[in-house]
Amino acid sequence: MSVLFTEEEVQQTIEFLRRFVALRPDAFGEDEPLPFRVTPLSISINELEGESIEWCTQYLDKSGAPEAVAALITRAAINKISAKDLSIYKQDEGEDALLDSSRIARDAINKVIEVCRQWNSEPPSFQKSKMKYESCAHAIKNTRRKMEDRHVILPEFNSLFGFPQDCSNQAFFAVYDGHSGVDASNFSATHLHCHLARNKNLATDPRLALKEAFEETDECFVAKAKREGLRSGSTGVAVFIKGESLYVAWLGDSQVVLCKAGQHHLLMDPHKPNREDERQRIEALGGCVVFFGAWRVNGSLSVSRAIGDAEHKPYISGEPDTEELDLEGDEDFLILACDGLWDVIKPSEAVNAVCQYLAEGGDRASVAKCLVDGAKDAGSNDNISVVVVFLDSHKKDVCEQEVCDSVSRLSSSSADQHVPFTKNGSNSSENGTNQETNCGDLGEKSSALPCKLSPKSLKKSCEPSSKSAEDGGPIKEENSPMT
Repeated sequence: MSVLFTEEEVQQTIEFLRRFVALRPDAFGEDEPLPFRVTPLSISINELEGESIEWCTQYLDKSGAPEAVAALITRAAINKISAKDLSIYKQDEGEDALLDSSRIARDAINKVIEVCRQWNSEPPSFQKSKMKYESCAHAIKNTRRKMEDRHVILPEFNSLFGFPQDCSNQAFFAVYDGHSGVDASNFSATHLHCHLARNKNLATDPRLALKEAFEETDECFVAKAKREGLRSGSTGVAVFIKGESLYVAWLGDSQVVLCKAGQHHLLMDPHKPNREDERQRIEALGGCVVFFGAWRVNGSLSVSRAIGDAEHKPYISGEPDTEELDLEGDEDFLILACDGLWDVIKPSEAVNAVCQYLAEGGDRASVAKCLVDGAKDAGSNDNISVVVVFLDSHKKDVCEQEVCDSVSRLSSSSADQHVPFTKNGSNSSENGTNQETNCGDLGEKSSALPCKLSPKSLKKSCEPSSKSAEDGGPIKEENSPMT
C-alpha cells in the first residue's frame, strides 16, 4: 500500500528537482557522451525494461536523487519509452532483431530529464511504500582477480514497477555470486526482479512467481549465452516481501539467514554437489561428483545449481528451491550474503555479531561492512558481498535493544538451527536436508567474527558505506572450470 510523502520528503524532492534541472536543463544531444558506459551493445525486447531501469537508476543515483523519488521518476521515464514504436531501435529488419542499446539508453536518460523538468514545474502527488526497509550493503573483490558479485536492494518495488496504490507492500533483495565471468550475475541483477514483477502468478502465488522468475532468468541468459558465446554462471539468493509474508528462492550456495527474536534461523539449505540429494540428481542424469580441491560437478564447478553455465546443463540445474513464512512481528533482520561470508562465518556467529554490535551502539549503516571485514579477517579469499535488511516495519511491540541485549548474552553455538518455513511452519523443500554440506575442511575454518568479540574496537574501523570494491592479487577461482 502506498502513502503520501511527508512534508519533509516533499521538500527534499522539490529541492532535488530544482538542482537537477539547473544542472541539466537540456536533453543529451546525439553526439554528446552519456555520463556512463552503455553495456551491453545490443539487447532483446525482453531485456529492454531491465536495462532501462538500470540506466535510469544509475543516472539518478549519480545525480543524488532520493531513493523513493528515483523509483517514481524511473517508472515514468520507462513508461514513455515503452509507449514508443520499439521498431525504431531495431538493428536490422529481422523479426527477432536485437535493439540498439546506445539509442535506447540515450532516450531513457532524456526521458528522465523530461520527467524531472515536468515535475519541477508542476509537482505531482508523490507516493511511496508504506513499509520502510532500512538496509545496508558492502562488497569487496578481496583477493580475487575481479569482482563477480552483484546485489540488488529494491524497497520501493511497487513504485518502480507501477503497481496500483492499493497493492500490498512489496520489496525485493538479492545477492548474486558469479563465476567464470560477470555476465550471468550482471544479467541476473538486472532482469530477475523484472521477471518477478511481470509474472502472472505474483498476486495469487508469490512463491511460485519467484520460482518462475529464477527459471525464466536462467532460460533467457542461457539463450543469450549461446547467442553471444558466453560461459559464465551465477548462484543467487533472493528475498521477496509481500505484505506480512516473506518468500525466499535460491540457486547454489549464496544464503540468507533470519534473526528472529534474537535467534538465528536458516531459511534454506544451500545447493552443493556433495549434498546427498544433489549428488543423486546429478548421477541420475549421467554426471558425477568428484573431489578436486572441492566437491565438483563433473570435476568442474563447485556448485550444483546456478543461473547460466549453459555448457554444464542439465547437471547444473536452473530450478531454485523456495521457502516462505509469515512475519509474526518479532523478526529483527535478514543477512543475505555469498559464500565468501558463509564459508568462514557460521550463521549463528553472523547474527550474534550483528546483535552485539548494535547493542553496544554500533551504526546500522556499518553492519554489512563489519561482517565483510570479519569474513576477510577469518580467512576468506573469495569475493564477499553482504546485504543486511532490518524488519522494523513488521515489529509488534518488540524492543530491539532488549533483543540485542539478550542475544549478546548467548554463547555462540557450533550447531546451527535449520528452520525452513512455510505459512504453516512446516518444511516444504523437497530437496531440503539437515546434513552438513561444507566441502573439505570448511567447517574447521569457521571462526568467530572480530566484531563479535570486540564490537567497540571494530566500530572505529567501520565507516558507513553502501558499495565498495577492494583490489587484491589473483588466485584460482573455486567456481571456475578446472583446466
